[in-house]
Formats: sequence, structure tokens, C-alpha cells
Amino acid sequence: MKLSFLWHHFGFRSRLQYLSQSLWLWLRRFVCRLKYCLVHITARTMVAVKNGKTQMTIQYVSYVPELILVIALGMGLYTQWSLTQDAIISAIAILGAFIFAVSCAFRYYFGQEDLGKALFHIWVGLLLGIIAFTNNPQAQYFTLEEVMEAMFMTSMVLGWCWNVLECLLKLRPLEAQLLTISEGLESLGLIIASLVTTVDSIALSLITLAYIFHISAMKLKSTMGFLSFIAFIFVGIFLFFPALQVKPNIYALTCFVGRHAFRSVIDFYFCGLSMIDRWRPLFGKARLMRYLCVILMFIMELVLAVVIGFGTSRHKEWYIVLPVYLVLAIFWLMFHFMSFITCWKLMGKITECNASADERRSFNRIMSAKGLRYFGLVSQRIIFLSLVTTIVVFAVGYETRTPYTLAMVFLVLPVEAAVVSLFWELGDNLGGTCTGYAVIAPVTSLKQGKGAQLLANLDVLEISTRGTSTLSELQQLFNYHMIQNFGCDYSSSGLELESLQNKMKAFFDRRTSDGPRFDTYLLYYSGDVYETGDWALADNKSLTLSMILGWFREKDNGSGSRLILVLDTVHSYLWAQNAQYVDSCFLAVQTCRYIMRSESAEIGEKFPVGTFTRAYVQFNNEQEVDIDWLSRTRPIRALYKVSSHWSDFSFHLPTREDVESYWRTNFHPAMKPLMKCLNLPDFGSPFCCCRCVFRWFRWLQMMWLPPRQLDTGHGFQLLST
Repeated sequence: MKLSFLWHHFGFRSRLQYLSQSLWLWLRRFVCRLKYCLVHITARTMVAVKNGKTQMTIQYVSYVPELILVIALGMGLYTQWSLTQDAIISAIAILGAFIFAVSCAFRYYFGQEDLGKALFHIWVGLLLGIIAFTNNPQAQYFTLEEVMEAMFMTSMVLGWCWNVLECLLKLRPLEAQLLTISEGLESLGLIIASLVTTVDSIALSLITLAYIFHISAMKLKSTMGFLSFIAFIFVGIFLFFPALQVKPNIYALTCFVGRHAFRSVIDFYFCGLSMIDRWRPLFGKARLMRYLCVILMFIMELVLAVVIGFGTSRHKEWYIVLPVYLVLAIFWLMFHFMSFITCWKLMGKITECNASADERRSFNRIMSAKGLRYFGLVSQRIIFLSLVTTIVVFAVGYETRTPYTLAMVFLVLPVEAAVVSLFWELGDNLGGTCTGYAVIAPVTSLKQGKGAQLLANLDVLEISTRGTSTLSELQQLFNYHMIQNFGCDYSSSGLELESLQNKMKAFFDRRTSDGPRFDTYLLYYSGDVYETGDWALADNKSLTLSMILGWFREKDNGSGSRLILVLDTVHSYLWAQNAQYVDSCFLAVQTCRYIMRSESAEIGEKFPVGTFTRAYVQFNNEQEVDIDWLSRTRPIRALYKVSSHWSDFSFHLPTREDVESYWRTNFHPAMKPLMKCLNLPDFGSPFCCCRCVFRWFRWLQMMWLPPRQLDTGHGFQLLST
């Protein structure tokens, strides 16, 4: 009681609060100033890096880890020679010094930098392998050996620092590479070292290839490939080398693995390329090369199954393990055969995408238009279950494992993991399919209840020219965004209701080449409308918004497709106002409002119907034109409205019927029982409540604060000014 009385009486609590607040304010000021200094220093550094001399000076830093590594290799060779007095080590050291001298001469004197780097990295890998695989236990008591090990670690850490600095200062070009020259040639040198030493060279060569495959899988931004790499490290330390009865120099191997793997790991964050962009070097190869890669992958998987099978036949309880393995091997073979067919079809679709490749369009957009998102969604489970069966088969043969089994497993796992990640990327991040239909009619300012009007020859010529230019612009929009063109109809004599109804129903009933409906149906109209926004047709008839929605709902039949109307008419903004009250389908109306201004009339500036289409196409085709959409004096205002459930839309997900149709089309009927494994019911997501909350927030945003530019997922945007 006395202590608490003194605490309150002398105000210790208030003083402590005052001190804590003062300290907090001081820390905030310090952090702000430190942030300012770091930003300032970074900005000054980036400006300095643009200077060629400064960039060359920074580039010299990259040679420090290599120099330390060369010195460590020399010390390691000297230690080995001092213990064994082996003349071969002396010859290797003298030849290595000569090769390094020749490499420097090629790089800095003759200008043959690639040849110099090749010689350097092959010998670095070779000498690292000799030091790692001929580890002498007596050398651990030598001071030079300890210094060598410390220099290996120093070289590796300094190499990491240089890799991070390279990324921060953007000294390395942003390009997709499955393997760099240094990684490939040093691995080749390590394989040569395994042939020179007395250890099992085949197993060491296979494990080195497995390391290369893991680096390539991580460069492809495969998260499962990264998990496989972690397992590869632990298996190599605790299972592979003990099975070989080899105790390698752990520092030399760590230096070799860490120097190259670190760059692949940090590229997950620093490299801005998407997964599909990283696959482009393989996708860009010739058709024969891509198909050969698929065949080699399947052969490698078959070899793995045979190696594990021979191992299980030597099990002490082979009469139990071998039948179990044979049953699992049948399922393994069926899933991998389906995976082979799926990858073969993927390469065929990549060939179609390469044929449509254009510098103006991203490869992702081309793949989306070719239906690769749906293909990825249907095939995801096949590829994933192939990976799972590989792990299960390895688990059955785990007790009879050999170094060859371990090496083959980790040759196959990164490849299958990278393919699984690719199909997940295709299904989750590519846009959907879209088809478009354009209807263009003359604009004669027709009014409801009045007959046809006589037009002057000049007006007829102007209407015809306007319609032709609008037709050309719509075709540009469809071609640029890979929208499947159902047709662009131009009628100079008016539109009949019956023919338009038949054409629209056929358009709404259109499906992709794989079978399902398109995700988005884009309908464009420019022509005469009445004051209510309804389309003016021949014989004084009209086409209302409710009629179009009725035809669309009839063909959609609850499949979840959406309809986007792009209207360039005088009164179509009235349809946009009604679109937000539609709750029976996913609808968006992109239109405009022509505002007649006296200033434009005084200077003789005309903005006829069709002007909005030209500006909208130029905006979405990323043409460099000066369009001030936000100007209040602009006589054309773009606006869009969406239906009440627009935020609930998602691209088409394959149903069980879609999967069965795909199965019947591509696989033998004998494999139909496996379809039950692929059609297992989906378990509810643990984050379903969060998704509902996010969906509600998106609904609020679209209703109260809609964005000025709404991305459709097909490359073009809806615009509101």
C-alpha cells in the first residue's frame, strides 16, 4: 500500500508516460530521417550508376568473390599436395594456373570474353570437385585448410552481396534464362572432377544434373521446385553421400551450391518477369525441340520407375513389397501417360500461340485468346496427381534406396514440379476467352413514328465513309486483343429484326474450340436509335435492352458468361442507366454521351457518331494519341455501368461435364476409372468467409466508388470520365 501511495503521490507514472512518449517521438523522427537519407543515397547512387565510368567501377566489385575463390582453390591444392606428394595434383595446379592466365588473356586482351569465361568456369568447377571429393581427414588439422574453408564461405557470401547489389542497382538485364554460362560450365567441371576421382562418377554426375534441374525449376518461379530443392539439400547431406561412403569437403560443396542457388532464390522477389515470361525461352524453341523435351521427360520418368522396381525386387520381404509396387506402378504409368499426352497437347497449343506472336501483343494475351486458361484448369489435377504418384512410388522403394535411386528421383521431381506450377499459372493467372460481334448501321437522326428520310448525296457519302472507318476500327480492336471475331456487319439499308435476332442468337450460342462457352460476349452497335436508346430497325421496328438480355439468358442457361455492350449512339446512355438494375445476368454497358457545345459549333468542329469509337479503340490499343478524357470542355463523355452482381463474376471454371468431355476426347476409355480420382468433390476453402467479405467490399466499390478504368481481363478496359 505504501509503495502504491508513493507511486501515485510523486507522479512516477505520469513521468514514465511522458518519457515513453518522448522516446517514441524521437524514434519516429530518427526513422523518418534515416528513411530520407537512404532514399537520397539510393537516388544519388542510381544517378551515378547511369554514368559509364561509375558503372564500370562497380562492375569490378564482381571480381572480388572470384579472386577469393581462386586463392582458396590454390590453397586447397597446395594442402592436398603437401599431404600426398602426388605429382598429378602438381600437374593439375600448374595447368590450372596456365588456364586462368589464358582465360584472363582471352577476356581482357583479345576481347574474347565468352571463351575466357568458359575456360575459367570449367576449371573452377573441376578444381572445386577435386577438393570436395578427395577430402583428406588429416588436412583438417592444417591451418591452410581452415583458411581455405573460411575463404570458400567468404567468396560465397560476397557473391550473395554482389547478386543483391546487382538487383538493387539493376545492373543485370531483365531476361529469362533457364541456366547461365557460369552455372552450366561449373557443373560440367564438377562432373569431370567426379570422373577423375575414385568415387562413383555416374551417381555424382546424376546428382549434379539434379542440382542443375533444381536451379532451372527455381528460375521458372516454381514454388514446388523450391520445396524440392530444400528436400534435395537434406537428402544429399544425410542420405546420398553416406550411401556413397564418401565424406566430401562440406565447405567446398556449400560454396558450389550456394554461389548459384542464391541468385535463383532471390529472383522469386527481385525479378519482375512472370512465370510464363520465364518459360518463353523454352516456348520459343523450334517445334521439334519442344516435343523432344516432352519425350525425354517421359523417358526419364520411365527410367526412374525401372530403377525403383529393381530396388524393390531386392527387398528382404520382396513377396509383399514387389506386388504392392507393381500395382502402384500401373497407376503411376497411367497417370504419367496422361500427363505425357497433356504436355504434348500443350506444346501444340504453344505452336499456335507462336504463330500468332506479335511484338505489339503480350504472349499472355495470345495464350488467353487460344483458351489455355481452360486447358490449364482441366489438366491441373492430372499433372498434380502424376507428381503425387511419383512421390508415393519413391516412398515404396525407400528402404531399398541406392545413390542412383536418390539421384534419379531428384532428377524427375524438379521437372514435374515446374510443370505443375506452369499449369497452375495457366489456370489461375491467364485471362479468359472473349468473342465479339459488331453491328453498324447508318446514322440519320431517325425519330420514332416517322418514316424514312431522304438524304442528300453528300450526306450519303459521309455516312458511308463513317461506317467504313468504324468497321475498320472495330476489326483493329478485335485483332489487337485477340477477340474471336464472330463478324462485323455493316448495313447501309437498315436492319431487319428477324435476321438480327437469328444472328444474335447464333452469336450468343457460340462456344470455344474446347467445348465450353466463352467467358465474355462483346456486342458492339453504332447506328440509329430512338430517344429511349432502343435500336432503330427497318419497318419502324425497334430492339430493346430487355430483348437482347432475354436472348442472352436463353443461350447462357446459367453458365456464368457475361455480356458487354459497347454502344456508340446518341441516346445509348439511357441503356447504361438501366444496366445497373439488371440482376439476372452479368452485364456491362460501355457507351458515351455526345454534348453539343456552342464553342464547338462556332469554330466549325464536328463530333459525329463514331468519334467515340475511334477514341476508345485508340485508348485500348495503346496508341500514342493525346486524348484528354477528363477535360470538362470535351464534347464526348465516356461512361459505363455494370449490373448489380458484376463483382461476383469469375472466369469459367470447368464443370464435371466439361472434364468428362475432355476425358472422352483425349484419353482411352480404359482410363475412365481414373476419372473418379480427378472428380473428387472439392472441400470447402477455409477462407470462404474472407472471400465473401472481399466480394461484398468489391460490390460496394462497384456500386458507390466504381473505378474510372475497369479491367475486363481481356486487355481492353471499360472507361468512365
